[in-house]
Amino acid sequence: MTDGREGPPETSLESDGDGEPGDVGGGDGVVAPDRASPSWRLALAAFRVPAFAWYWSAQLLSGIGAWSQSIALSWLVLDLTHSAVDLGTVTMLQFLPILAFALVGGVIADRLPRRGLLIATQAALTAEAVLLGLLVATHVVTLWQVSLIAVAVGTTNALNNPAQQAFVPELVGRDLVADAVALNSVQVNTARMLGGAVGGMVIATWGISGALFLNAASFAPIVAVLAAIRPAHVASHPPAGEATALSELRQGLAYTLSTA
Repeated sequence: MTDGREGPPETSLESDGDGEPGDVGGGDGVVAPDRASPSWRLALAAFRVPAFAWYWSAQLLSGIGAWSQSIALSWLVLDLTHSAVDLGTVTMLQFLPILAFALVGGVIADRLPRRGLLIATQAALTAEAVLLGLLVATHVVTLWQVSLIAVAVGTTNALNNPAQQAFVPELVGRDLVADAVALNSVQVNTARMLGGAVGGMVIATWGISGALFLNAASFAPIVAVLAAIRPAHVASHPPAGEATALSELRQGLAYTLSTA
């Protein structure tokens, strides 16, 4: 017995047989996908820009090298001191400059040509890896040397990281920024996953210095790509001036505090 009110319209899981995208295929209740993975095609759209594809690939290799060095650095500190406290201290020294100078690095990245800035930071990171590798290979390395190089690496990355983030829109343009950012996230996590494994194998085969020299070599592809490509969407840089730079720092600090 019903109360006289109509129920909601029934929904059919059967196809009308014309196979239109989004229809349900067949009478077996299995939903047919919309064509061949259109969402993946959209997600990979940034790879259609050759400059970004080359840059992404080179960054992946560089990231694998960087994570290999991270493993080697931890191993080196433990080998030198057998102290978890020293390991934590060196790790802090490597990342503290990134936190301390993040706003300054962002202002510099906004005011200088990003491609040139990135070439300079890659060269600095290469030199730091080579120096530490030579100290290890010649058996003269000490904890204070490792600590000093860790600070240098962190300071360089405080400039490098914001420059990398700001450079991507110059390669792909505003319409593809979201796709490029997502692909960069994939690249970072892939490098983290592979870098630890590669670093462990290299240390087991060629020692700690081998992993450090591997990282130094991994910067060669990214420097070559940066030297070869020409961004198609170069952003205008603000005029130089102490007052403008301080204003940008204050704005960045205010935004950070307001969102903390």
